[in-house]
Amino acid sequence: MKRIFTLIASIIIGLIPCLLFAEIYVLKIITKDGRTIEIETQNIEKMEISKQVPIVTALSMPEVKISTNASGEMVAQWDSVANANQYAYSINGGQETSTTATMLSFGGFAPGLYRLTVAAVPTGANFLRSADCVVEFEVTFKVNIKQTMIGLKQVSFTLTPSHKDIHYLAAVIPATVSTDNERIAQVRMLASSDATLRHIGDATVSFDNLEQGANYQIVAFQEENPKIVYADRFTTNTDAYKPGTTGYIFPPGVDLNGGYVDVDKVGKLDKYGYTGTDEELCWACSVAGMIQWWLDDYKRATGNSYPLCIALPQQSKCYSTPIMDVLAQAFYQDAGNPNYVLQWFFSGMPNAIGSYNINGHAAFNTSYTYVQGNFACMSRTEYAKYVSKELYSYFLYKDLTEGEVKVRASADIIGWLKDGPLYIAINGGNHALACWGVKYTVDINSKPIITHIYFAENDLLAGNIKGGLNSSSITWRGGDGPHMTSTNGLNVEITNFIPIKGYSRVN
Repeated sequence: MKRIFTLIASIIIGLIPCLLFAEIYVLKIITKDGRTIEIETQNIEKMEISKQVPIVTALSMPEVKISTNASGEMVAQWDSVANANQYAYSINGGQETSTTATMLSFGGFAPGLYRLTVAAVPTGANFLRSADCVVEFEVTFKVNIKQTMIGLKQVSFTLTPSHKDIHYLAAVIPATVSTDNERIAQVRMLASSDATLRHIGDATVSFDNLEQGANYQIVAFQEENPKIVYADRFTTNTDAYKPGTTGYIFPPGVDLNGGYVDVDKVGKLDKYGYTGTDEELCWACSVAGMIQWWLDDYKRATGNSYPLCIALPQQSKCYSTPIMDVLAQAFYQDAGNPNYVLQWFFSGMPNAIGSYNINGHAAFNTSYTYVQGNFACMSRTEYAKYVSKELYSYFLYKDLTEGEVKVRASADIIGWLKDGPLYIAINGGNHALACWGVKYTVDINSKPIITHIYFAENDLLAGNIKGGLNSSSITWRGGDGPHMTSTNGLNVEITNFIPIKGYSRVN
């Protein structure tokens, strides 16, 4: 028994060296920052250390797009480039500047052609600067023309140029002159013998000895190298404003019996296959009616439907115009900016859709098929001929007495309505309406003073005339815009205006 135990023990002890001395190694790595990394391995025959050369790649070139913002400034925008921490840009090969933004705006540039170069700059050594993206843009000289008075044989305008140090010409010529080359030739001929037609900076101009009840246009352009001709059509009166007389003003094709477009809210949209409710879409309803009128005016003027590049639905599911169906899908059911809607429909968004926010969320429904808009395919320059920037009573009338407000605001609104319907916001944007006409009475100084306003109400109120126009009397206060009685009986101030001109009034 003792012998057997000794034999077994010897066998076991004989195996131990094989277990203790197998080729087991620990690879110990000490990093530059002092850390020790141990990796157990075995059967290593050879170890080598080689320097790895990093792969260096160039960043993607930014794709820069040029547009014009609501202030008329040129805007360059691009999507962010992966692994870039800044962007280098220069104008016309000049000094290079860096920015971390993905948008640049260029204000104060003199008229002319410019070349913008933008490149993405990398964050680390594993990347190279991108290739240069080179785009060109042109800054044009602009003149804003505003009617201030139209009489039997007289007319007055204010002229506001985009650059205050550039000479420009402005004159009244017959409306039958239709091409820009002809307009330029006629105005240059008149200016050659009349120095008062040459201006620099803001100007108020008057023209006399016109034909009564005739169609004219005022034309303005940069004197040297004109790029764009600005024109505003008008018709002299057939009868002078006589004290005590009354009259009505409506846009082309509109009167109390029709021609307007009343777009009413419908409440919950789910039953029509959409989502949400249009309770907050008064601004969209008002603009939808004005856009539809513009398309109708185009057809009246040309005999053809406007060639939209994105077709509207053939019929509306729930509104008086399919344009509102489109807006109810494209915009979130919340407060909104009417200028966004107008630009979006006529010429598309100048900036990325995600840059527009309302009440802490995106203004647009990004899942909508045509979220970029541009149904009418207009250039920004063409669009500016028809739609004015938003105007505010505070800046127009804040320093005027009640009597002065009556005359000035009445003349403004009458002048706007002769060209097209008028977007109005009441009490600082609490509600929006489309104004389709006014009634006026001529005061003792032969000035027409508005006494009533005709508007399309869109709220679901007991006093709303659906498919028709509501009316309200107008009252006045010093320093304020006109005051009207809202559909629910409250006295409210008209604080915001957006005039829109019909195709027939520009072309």
